[in-house]
Amino acid sequence: MVPGTDHQVLDATMRRRSFLTLAGASAVAVAGSGYVQTLPAAADTHDGALGSWTSERIITSGTARSWTFDDDAGGWLVENGFAPVQTGDGVLRTTVTGSDPTLALDEIELHGPHARYIRVRMRVRPEDAEVSDPKLVVVFATRESEGLDELKTVALPVTADGELHEYQSDLTLNPLWRAGNVNQLRLRLDGVGEGAQVEIEELRFELQIYSDAHWFVEPLTEGETALEWRAGPPVRTELDGMHDRILRVRVRLTQPAPPAEPWPDPRLGLAFETAESPGFNGSKIIWLHVPPFDGEYHDIVVDLGAEHGLWRNGTVTRVQLRATTPPVGSSAWDFETVRIERMGSRLAVRALTLDAGALHQGDTLTLNSAVVNVGAQASTELGANLTLPADVTPSGETTRTVPPLQPFAEAHPLTWEAEAGGETPDVATLDVPDIGFRSGAVVPMAALPDSAAIDAWRGSRVFAHEDGNVVVLSNAAVQAIFVRSARGFTQLLFRARVGDTWQQVATSQPLSTLVVAGPGGAEVLPVVPDSVQFDVGSERVASFTGSVTDSGGTTWDVNLAFSLRVGRATDALEVTYQVTPDSDAELVSFQGPSLTAGEGSFGGSKSAALVPGVEWLIDDEHSSNTLDIFPRPPIGWGSDLRVVPHPLNVTIPLMAVAADGVVVGVQWDTTQEWDGEHRYPSAMFASPNWVAGQDNHVMALSLPTNDDLPPLAAHPGAPYAATAGRTLTATAHYTATVSDDVLSAVDTWHRLYGVPEPAEKPFSFTDELALIRDSYLTSYWVEASEDFHGVHGRGTNYNVLPAIALLVASHLSDDEEARALALECLDRYRRRVVAEKGPQGLSNADNVNVAGWMHTGAFYFGHLEEALPEWAQLAANLIDTQQDGGSWGFTQRNWHDPMLGPLDSPILGRSARNAAHLLRYARLVGDAEAEDAGLRGVEFVNRAQVPRAAQGWEVPLHAPDVLAAAYGVLACSEAYRLTGDEAYADRGRHWVRAALPFLYHWQHPDLPLLTYASQAVMGGSRYRNSWFMRPVQWNGLIHAHHLAEFADALTDPRGVEPFRLDWDLVGEGAGRVAEGLVVSAMHQQHLEGAARGGYPDNWYLIGNKPSRNLNLGSVRIANPLFMVGATGGGGRPIDAQTALLDDGVRVSTAADVRSATLTEQSLTAELGFFAGLTSQLLVTGLDAASGVSVDGTALAEVASLDEVDEGWKQLADGTVLVALRHQEVSTVVVQR
Repeated sequence: MVPGTDHQVLDATMRRRSFLTLAGASAVAVAGSGYVQTLPAAADTHDGALGSWTSERIITSGTARSWTFDDDAGGWLVENGFAPVQTGDGVLRTTVTGSDPTLALDEIELHGPHARYIRVRMRVRPEDAEVSDPKLVVVFATRESEGLDELKTVALPVTADGELHEYQSDLTLNPLWRAGNVNQLRLRLDGVGEGAQVEIEELRFELQIYSDAHWFVEPLTEGETALEWRAGPPVRTELDGMHDRILRVRVRLTQPAPPAEPWPDPRLGLAFETAESPGFNGSKIIWLHVPPFDGEYHDIVVDLGAEHGLWRNGTVTRVQLRATTPPVGSSAWDFETVRIERMGSRLAVRALTLDAGALHQGDTLTLNSAVVNVGAQASTELGANLTLPADVTPSGETTRTVPPLQPFAEAHPLTWEAEAGGETPDVATLDVPDIGFRSGAVVPMAALPDSAAIDAWRGSRVFAHEDGNVVVLSNAAVQAIFVRSARGFTQLLFRARVGDTWQQVATSQPLSTLVVAGPGGAEVLPVVPDSVQFDVGSERVASFTGSVTDSGGTTWDVNLAFSLRVGRATDALEVTYQVTPDSDAELVSFQGPSLTAGEGSFGGSKSAALVPGVEWLIDDEHSSNTLDIFPRPPIGWGSDLRVVPHPLNVTIPLMAVAADGVVVGVQWDTTQEWDGEHRYPSAMFASPNWVAGQDNHVMALSLPTNDDLPPLAAHPGAPYAATAGRTLTATAHYTATVSDDVLSAVDTWHRLYGVPEPAEKPFSFTDELALIRDSYLTSYWVEASEDFHGVHGRGTNYNVLPAIALLVASHLSDDEEARALALECLDRYRRRVVAEKGPQGLSNADNVNVAGWMHTGAFYFGHLEEALPEWAQLAANLIDTQQDGGSWGFTQRNWHDPMLGPLDSPILGRSARNAAHLLRYARLVGDAEAEDAGLRGVEFVNRAQVPRAAQGWEVPLHAPDVLAAAYGVLACSEAYRLTGDEAYADRGRHWVRAALPFLYHWQHPDLPLLTYASQAVMGGSRYRNSWFMRPVQWNGLIHAHHLAEFADALTDPRGVEPFRLDWDLVGEGAGRVAEGLVVSAMHQQHLEGAARGGYPDNWYLIGNKPSRNLNLGSVRIANPLFMVGATGGGGRPIDAQTALLDDGVRVSTAADVRSATLTEQSLTAELGFFAGLTSQLLVTGLDAASGVSVDGTALAEVASLDEVDEGWKQLADGTVLVALRHQEVSTVVVQR
């Protein structure tokens, strides 16, 4: 994961993802169980402007710091131009007495990337004071950029009319706030003269946002041209980024037939600099959509201000259109027009939503929308009309007038109150006719269940029965209650048995919904089945049928089947949704299995939520937040808006929420063919349900979706052509597991669908061994330095791990010639390391990196004596930097680090790695201080649930991180070896499970690497380089290695038995996971070329291509492969092994310790290794040794082990070092 590599070309419309978009005569998008529709845009509008564009409103999920002024000013002091402040009744009061009136606060610590928003409720009474363009200016300083100045300001326009107003702003629009830790604040009131009175009722700095859907209905067509030029050198100009922001490019790509040379990655972008941020660099490039190679001109229209905050808030001084150069004789760019236009008014309308997930007769409901002017000029007055179902009574007029709105996001809310009077779902519609906007939303009315009929069924057997107005399908663990109204079944109540009581955990209402493209536009058709049938064979099945007819005359027959299988996954209800039209029709959306978790019970609260690969939330965190990635990141695919994630974004097809001791979810097989041809149902997730503004969590599947690569799941481009008589089917499971651990949802998925088998190997493991060996003899061997590339072409650093991989791979092969060549190469490497870095160089102590400090090299290659003090010093350094709570803190190494998280904050991933290092050192040498410090580190790590902060060199500390899970596994492995405490084994299993949400559990026919491809983090590097849908396999390979280490620790914690891995002790399918990670990496390896044998740092699933110019050596493939068993005859250890004997005596070696015993007279160890090779062995804990023999032959006591083939030496502290030449099995005896 290297920031800035392999920039992806992104289409602005792709990054502004909605739910589903219908292009054509009009644009339709599905929003929850409703829809949005716009009328045709202007003829010259780019197609991407048809339909839904998303914007963000500021909605927070936590407060970083707040003041309510009940008793005092909370540290705020008058610095200039204000009278002394008075506080009381929650209000701070003061009067302007001079110029630059300013309040100051110098005792503040805010982490800029997270404390992003200011919210102020204040009143300015002008009295007789002069008022001109009043603004509240936030002035700040940071630890990284000291001093208060105008470069560090954010201004909020205020209204001085004596009324109370609330103001809010995103402070990260200033990049110095976004990149810093704020330690000084000033609030300055500009444009208000002496005598004005100021009252502040509330002042807050708030954390994170999540996105809210707006639906743009005005096209990107503007008038005045601000700049026009042809591609060429940078154009010098001066543009007001807030106004001059609409880029229009007319371009075509020509390609000869056949091309002389392919052009794999054409890219087009606009680079710019501003007066406030001078200079061209990678952070100021807006990448554009590349047109197809069809020889036709295409229009690209982009709102540059929406795409980039530095453009929006700056004065642009230079621009340059950048296009990659095509190969000679290949394609060519042909630009007809490039211009930047001024932006006028532009209106966005929020989709109509209801505040209630379910309604019964007499309930009050609130319907909400808003019109927002996100343009640069004022809008004109508009009308908005709400149409309600006949049995919903509004409390006032349904028509609203939207006044002219000022530019730059002035919003006018639209709110209606009403009362539900029916028991059957229906549809409410919002029209804004002047701009051709319509939005429909289901009003989810349902009948109240007959509680007596429900309570009558309390048994533990599986049954299905109809009683009163309910159908009950139940077993001992879960219960589905279907409620019938006069017209049919309107609601599902999903319950879990917790102890002796049934607890409602989710609902579904209506049971399904269709959105069709009818003659008059989009229609929402709630499905209310009117009949039920039971099947009580091997399964207990309740099948509900019904039909709806659209305005075009098509009747859609719906069958919804719910079943409980006897003796299988008792916490899961199998669900099958089917729809069949009786004539050809256009289908926008068929809502399949869906739940509103928490509706009628725990609401929008939760302890955790999980969509593997997409979201891992805890407590009050909102889905689609920006804690780990910026909105519309410029690099990679995916973004903060993940309501409908791309199918390739989801690693395990499940959605789950944990609350009140139950984990409730929807789980499915994403590869199901829902019409016999297409796969991958679309998933929708919002926690809490901010999409509809409801107090629940939404988890839903819908059809159709696309399975093309790149599949644009949110933008199919056209409605699905449903064929008469052709049935569409979506299957899933509703699950409810009594647990506080959201990972139990993954356990349930494994029970339902199985732990996946590894993908089919592209070649055999034997061939893989040869590839590893050959790569380190050729493509990754550097003749000049006699060393190995870690990253191809990126220099060398004498890391010992590739040398070990070459040694082992060559000796697991029968190729004697290659083995001899490897030994010659390794001898040169060993001599060069000693010459360049000294004898301690083979200890690998200065290569403490993400692979871990493994203490291994000296056992294989010698100079073990010199390694001991190096290890001791590294352990001492770790102990010295350990924090009081057992953790290690986040330290700054790069300029951008402060934006990733607070400096010195305890971080889990690095703490797990450091603890593992200390415990491994303690295991090898018996150091009590290192053991104590390591165990305190593990205790800190094991208090967490979500793995985070292992890749703090570029990734936000908050981002869920698979490497942190891998380090947690290793730390618990070492703790268990030393202590035998089963608590460490249990927590190690937790970290094994915590890695699973990052690993793909399904196959794609065009992506053989996909099964067990490893997503690195759920976020982006420096918030801007997205890692969604970009597996980073070396992360997963480290986990596979540590997984095997954990299996070894559980199988033989004392290290006194022949090496074998009992995977069942780790957990179901753990061995498959380790092997699958290796096989996925094999699919990613280069089989030819300069980097043969290596594999890319990451792989773009969209486009199915590897990252460029960053190819890693195969050592991380080798390590788990050796342990899993590359040749079919069982694996072998790769890291240093230790036999832990009585009285603190231990034997450590690179060999497999097949047995070890200790008596009063001697220590005896049987070792398995490669015949003919020499290694060094370490014995600690003996008071003294009188002699050493190997296979009955006494060894000489020598001054230096590295000047002889065999011998032994005892150090002053009693440590015994042995050099021996191995037989396949050798017996070492140390006489006491």
